[in-house]
Amino acid sequence: MGYNASYQVVARFKDLTKAGEVIDAAASAVGDAITLGGVSFSIDDTGALKQQARVGAVNAAKAQADQLAAAAGTKVGRVLTINETNVALPYPQYYAGAPAAADKASTPIEPGTQQVSLNVTVVYELVD
Repeated sequence: MGYNASYQVVARFKDLTKAGEVIDAAASAVGDAITLGGVSFSIDDTGALKQQARVGAVNAAKAQADQLAAAAGTKVGRVLTINETNVALPYPQYYAGAPAAADKASTPIEPGTQQVSLNVTVVYELVD
């Protein structure tokens, strides 16, 4: 009978340029027993970005409602309901490959892109 133990460490960085060095240092300390569970990116505070997205979504909904109402020969009245749905989409990260001198360079960590998305459904009253 044998035993297996593992320990997980989560490291958060504000300075992405240091991430490769930290991964390399951990690998050097642990050796072949290291398993890198992955690298992910996130946005610390999405409040202002969500606020911008909300304003844009409501403005787009109004413009679309105006177009549809005009095509139907009517006008958009007051807002009856507004619903917001947050969208959490996984985005794959781009990796360009290891540099030619991989034995001398730290582990390459390349940032991808992040998006803050939400859906807004607005129901308007139609008036003549």
